[in-house]
Amino acid sequence: MILQRHTPRASRRSAFTLLEILVVVAIILVLASFAVVGTMSYLEDAKENKTKMNLKTVEKVAQTVIINNSGNVPDDLEAQVIRRLQNGEQDMMDGWGQRIQIAVREDQNGNARPEATTNYKGVSYSSWNN
Repeated sequence: MILQRHTPRASRRSAFTLLEILVVVAIILVLASFAVVGTMSYLEDAKENKTKMNLKTVEKVAQTVIINNSGNVPDDLEAQVIRRLQNGEQDMMDGWGQRIQIAVREDQNGNARPEATTNYKGVSYSSWNN
């Protein structure tokens, strides 16, 4: 009978334990949640900035239409504004996809002036306030 010498195997692991994998997944989920929250606030800020820019653009184009009409407000003011806007109907939308409204009102100096407005979640946005 041949006796073989028993050599102890190296105590080297070749895989991760379930606990280690769960810890890594939990860390990744926490980091991902921070990224999502941060991204959502930037998206909301971007929509608000787009709304403010579109309001100012619509106001300026409406003002140009009125000036070109000898200072009179045409009956089809909104249609003329849409025709003159670079992207047409798209520029008449705020950042949340709602249509911008145009009204001609008197400003604090008593001058008739166009105002572009929109509302989102109870907050009013006006081209005069930006």
